[in-house]
Amino acid sequence: MKPIDIDNALTQLIYLARYTYNKGFTSSKGGNISYRLSRNTMVIKKSGVALRNLRPRDLIIVRNFRSRNKVNNASIDYLIHKEIYLNTPARIVLHAHPPNIIKYTLKIETAKIIPIDLEGKYYLGDGVPVVKGIHDTLFKEIGIKSRKYRIIVEKGHGVYIWGEDVNEIINNLELIREITYLLL
Repeated sequence: MKPIDIDNALTQLIYLARYTYNKGFTSSKGGNISYRLSRNTMVIKKSGVALRNLRPRDLIIVRNFRSRNKVNNASIDYLIHKEIYLNTPARIVLHAHPPNIIKYTLKIETAKIIPIDLEGKYYLGDGVPVVKGIHDTLFKEIGIKSRKYRIIVEKGHGVYIWGEDVNEIINNLELIREITYLLL
């Protein structure tokens, strides 16, 4: 994996964080975001920082993340980001709390969100997995599912999306929101 220019990565993260907040995909201090800088290094949002006004000082560089299970002040979902990076070629991971997705998952007991629209079926094929359980223990399951899916929903909590660039993340975030609106 080719190392990335840190300034470019920070600019992209800040743009995506503000976009996510401004579009209503998360509120207050909800959600988190990270960027893989190289094979073993990521930058991740600090815990307790709002996506709406993310700044470079609100991000932590984690070197050797492959061998670290804890990072002081990092997002509480650090282990989920780590597992996605260990299992995929992801460059960016976004976690958001879109209200319609949370509402929809609270009403269902299925293991997948199955699109009913043509675009959803075309891009998401057999659907989007829904994981449930104790939040702090789901990181391994999400990591394994990320090998096949770029969107994973945690029941009653939110969505994890990974990709190669900001546009891919935005497209998939809007796609899963649209699909769940149609299903409500």
